Amino acid sequence: MVSKTSEEELRSNGGDSSITELFLSDLFESYLSRAGRKSNVPNFDAVVREFPAPVGVADFVGLVCRDWDKERIMIREKLLGLPRGPVAEVISKLKDRSPRRQDYIASSSNYARGVVISAISSLLSAGVIRKTESGSLVKNDFSLPNAEIYFFEVKLQNWKRAIYQALQAKSYATKSYCVFPIGKKSLIDCNKEVFYRNNIGVLLFDPERMALTEAIRARKQKPRSYSLAADVLIRLAAGT
Repeated sequence: MVSKTSEEELRSNGGDSSITELFLSDLFESYLSRAGRKSNVPNFDAVVREFPAPVGVADFVGLVCRDWDKERIMIREKLLGLPRGPVAEVISKLKDRSPRRQDYIASSSNYARGVVISAISSLLSAGVIRKTESGSLVKNDFSLPNAEIYFFEVKLQNWKRAIYQALQAKSYATKSYCVFPIGKKSLIDCNKEVFYRNNIGVLLFDPERMALTEAIRARKQKPRSYSLAADVLIRLAAGT
């Protein structure tokens, strides 16, 4: 159950039909932070609100990662202070056994050649990559962890805007969800085909009971951009 103050605010706002998105987000954040809760979404190793993702600001990002505390320390030790975007892109293009030449990395990058060369130099200095006659390799003792990144967009009823945000997040997220008040079930039912077609999940949140219902399940999928997913991991490790 919600706190006495929250209950009073819910009554004064006339239930979930007239609460603000800010208030709904406050309660949803409280729900996500509850340890040991049984839910349709996992207990996350990290949850960040208003996360400054590479593409837009996410209402919430949740991370599931084995040994996250250990992995976070490793990422911070190696990459903290380096330019996140360029470094993430270079790492995403390198392997630990197949060397990649500097020209290849620069020509296939979204960044200017000089930025890419600077990122490669920074990674060499940090001991993350090494150079051979054939090109650059990621060192065997470094790898970004396998992780699941969840995206949540909280909306009262603007489902089209929620879908737009969720589609953007697919560039780095393994699952994308839109969160609506429990009273908006009929709205979702009328537009469910759009969510299914785009593999975007829908969660209906009851702020009075602090309960979550998965109206539409999001299927796990690979991020559309490994470099953006790597960028998000680095940001999460750095504490954004």
